[in-house]
Amino acid sequence: FVVPTLAVGGSGDVLTGICAALAASGIPSHEAACLGVHIHGRCGELLAKRHARGHLAREIAEQIPTVWNELAPEHDHA
Repeated sequence: FVVPTLAVGGSGDVLTGICAALAASGIPSHEAACLGVHIHGRCGELLAKRHARGHLAREIAEQIPTVWNELAPEHDHA
């Protein structure tokens, strides 16, 4: 599944921030990178359902709590 909504300036910065935050929380680097890519991609999927266009990096980042809660719905992470 190609997510063209992530092909925008700043998207890589959002991905880097996700991965860094996960690694800083104690998740091993490789796992943090894999989980970060998954979260980032899922953010793009959610945005693509709304509009088939590129989005601002801020809009990608705003989806992170939604995706995080999908991964761990029993915890309130927002």
